[in-house]
Amino acid sequence: MFLACNARVASVFGLPEAEVLGKCDYDLLRPDLAESIRAEDLAVMQSAQPARHSDWIDFADGHRELLETVKTPMFGADGELIGVLGVARDMTALHQAQAVLAEREEVYGAIVNQAVDSILLFDSDSGAVLEFNEAARHNFGYEREDFSRLKLLDFEVDQDNALLAEHFSQVVARGEGVFATRYRNHSGELRDVRVSARALMLRGRHCVSTVWSDITESARSQRMLELSNSTLERVARGEALKETLLYVTTLLEQQNPDMLCSILLLDEEGRHLHTGAVPSLPAAYCEAINGVRIGPVAGSCGTAAFTAKPVFVSDIEHSPLWADYAQVALAHGLRACWSEPFLASDGRVMGTFAAYYRMPREAAEHERQQFDSISQLLSIALERHRESSRLAASVEEMRRWYAVTLGRESRVLELKDEVNALLLRLGEPPRYGGDSR
Repeated sequence: MFLACNARVASVFGLPEAEVLGKCDYDLLRPDLAESIRAEDLAVMQSAQPARHSDWIDFADGHRELLETVKTPMFGADGELIGVLGVARDMTALHQAQAVLAEREEVYGAIVNQAVDSILLFDSDSGAVLEFNEAARHNFGYEREDFSRLKLLDFEVDQDNALLAEHFSQVVARGEGVFATRYRNHSGELRDVRVSARALMLRGRHCVSTVWSDITESARSQRMLELSNSTLERVARGEALKETLLYVTTLLEQQNPDMLCSILLLDEEGRHLHTGAVPSLPAAYCEAINGVRIGPVAGSCGTAAFTAKPVFVSDIEHSPLWADYAQVALAHGLRACWSEPFLASDGRVMGTFAAYYRMPREAAEHERQQFDSISQLLSIALERHRESSRLAASVEEMRRWYAVTLGRESRVLELKDEVNALLLRLGEPPRYGGDSR
């Protein structure tokens, strides 16, 4: 029963304080609430330790409050338990504010997690991932528990530690920044992104909030366009074919770090492939494949040249096309080879473009499309080079013929002059007109 209470407690029941004293919870509250409060009191008395409880209380005037009560066991002078002291405070406003905040967080979370762009929060000092949205988990390919162990450099490609630290420092100093970069997702695929970054201070910690917008498709198209334009400019300037092919393969390797490029040219007889450009393949391997005969089972390049069709071998070790060549490839750490022939306008094979990888690897659709574009570029470049070479040879032949012809005409004129001079010495009139020249 109540031994003492203040006016605030009495207002709950709509009674004067004096009428509350001597009554118990069951006399003043609905049975379920009285039972709950009684259980709380008993728990405090049994534990002999203070406890905190929250209950929704209906006041006699009709309004409702969330009361947080700290209940403390009370002991007499002889140490005997005499009751429980309860001190309550109104938590309704705080509860409502927290409910509004929770709703806002739920709405914010729904918006962020529905975004297609990856949103990540980093610690600017360590680069550790602090938070991320669902799109980031999907795009980067990591499970939630994996992200907690990751740092930016675990999937960054274009930035090393020093550059990354400098870049983050600039974002923190300026407050924001936008830059383009590439990252490698969990499956190993390279993705191009435009990153919008903003510096934040959270609980005394410097952080960077980032939005990663995927621009892979447009970046690939732009790189292919730039490669095509620069390659054809080199052909138009009359650059040596070997230099042009080396430029193409070197640039492709820079753009695709996992790729080891090769261009082989088919000889005039159409039977053997010879080295055109191999900037990064092991020298011993290049020597081994130089002059390889094409055929239906001749590795990726030899088969592609023979069939005039693309050949994408994802695992050299187990491919029947590589039965005679796998040993030498594997000895140099080459595990996959994709090859595409490039053709002349009349359909004749002129050579092959190939990419080797040091791990077994399937070609994605966009990579097959890239190979088709490269094949067309090499077809145009090689045909234009050959046309330029034929034209240069024709011009040189005309110059030689012209020089010979002029030389002959000049000698005829000299002979006429010599004949006239001889006739004059013999007293005969000149046979050829005035000045034979």
